[in-house]
Amino acid sequence: NAYRDAIAQNMHLFKDKVVLDVGTGTGVLAMWCAKAGARVVYAVEASEIAGMARKLVAHNKLEGTVKVIEGKIEDIELPEKVDVIISEWMGFHLLHESMLNSVIIARDRCLKPGGKMFPSRCSIMACPVSMEAMRRDRMDCWKDVFGLDMSPLGEQLAVQLFQTPMVDFVTPDQFLSTPLTLTDFDCHNVTEEELRTISGQMAFVAEKQGDCAGVAVWFDCIFDGGQEGTQVNLSTAPGMPHTHWKQSVVLLGSFFAVTPGDDLSLQLTVEQDAENPRHYRLSIQT
Repeated sequence: NAYRDAIAQNMHLFKDKVVLDVGTGTGVLAMWCAKAGARVVYAVEASEIAGMARKLVAHNKLEGTVKVIEGKIEDIELPEKVDVIISEWMGFHLLHESMLNSVIIARDRCLKPGGKMFPSRCSIMACPVSMEAMRRDRMDCWKDVFGLDMSPLGEQLAVQLFQTPMVDFVTPDQFLSTPLTLTDFDCHNVTEEELRTISGQMAFVAEKQGDCAGVAVWFDCIFDGGQEGTQVNLSTAPGMPHTHWKQSVVLLGSFFAVTPGDDLSLQLTVEQDAENPRHYRLSIQT
């Protein structure tokens, strides 16, 4: 809905303009741009689903405007520069398994000076949280399995659980502090180098009593059309309408009792994997 609304509320950006859709998938964004009045939309897709995108574009009688190109954007030469780049490139906690590196390459090679990026700005947010449902459903449940105490098995499984971030829905009532922003960047000028490692000291202070089990991480993306009333926000925050990105929770390895006023400061790092640049590791240092 955010992409649809961002296009519909910013038709002035698309009318008679050249648009590039990076990672078009089935071509939905490209077709919306065409319906918003784009002169031409280059819809680039690296996977075989590009064939289906062509069928859907033709089925909607938009083949005169939408040009589906199968291949990696890094290997493609467009016949002209573009006015707008649109892409649903985001991954878990914004960067993990995302296509942002490819979008940046496309921006530097294909976008006209003063051109628009959709989304325009992105931020990563975090907050310490309690995880009582996880403790109940994945740990305490082993204490009584049809009359048997399977706690040792539960403890072993818990060790495995704590080793990787958990992707799940978090609710605002799990917050133990006020959420803080780890980073905020402009998609028009952020560089690949700036995204290799994002790290910051986050000065959380406990605002209620509870058992802190981890830190929830999520992201917001803003589509800014440059005119009053045209800004659209895509938020994956707890309490907002659910998205397939959910929230990522970095587990601390145990449950720590906290009371209001406790210092919960920590260093949160999002770091690109050296071997697979589309993968990002989340880590916490307290």
